[in-house]
Amino acid sequence: MTVATIPLDKRYRFFTGYSEQPSAVDVQIIDTEVRLKEAASNQPLVLALIKLKSVYDECSIDNWDGYGAFPVSERAVSEASLFLKLLNNSNLPMPDISPEVDGGIEFEWYMSGNHVFTISFDGKKVLGYAGMFGEGNTFYGTSKIDSEIPEEIPDIIRWNISKFS
Repeated sequence: MTVATIPLDKRYRFFTGYSEQPSAVDVQIIDTEVRLKEAASNQPLVLALIKLKSVYDECSIDNWDGYGAFPVSERAVSEASLFLKLLNNSNLPMPDISPEVDGGIEFEWYMSGNHVFTISFDGKKVLGYAGMFGEGNTFYGTSKIDSEIPEEIPDIIRWNISKFS
């Protein structure tokens, strides 16, 4: 007997049936999954969106860190997702993605101990950014989230990446 699990609308439904070669369905499912993962591994945007979803899945409940953190908000994830898509169109590297204890999402580009740039999304249509670029050289600000990346952000990222590439 063959049992296949097919994800539909975030739920799994089980289908059973009989065949002469029960493993054929299993092999096809595994092959498809492997091909999808290989395709995704070559796509930085897809991998970043998968990471963003994973952060949301793990941190969308109260006290996800055991120290009273607020759940990551859907609005923050939506803003971060939009920004990732804009970032992909600008040919900039994808950031590390992590949750913030206030319910936001943080993107980070880490170059070295004293060269780091972060962007925070809080779900209120304003992003906050801050960078440390060597001893005593900091940069920070806020910007509304719309259909373009704030002008100064790509330049900051490119400049710092070029210094450490």
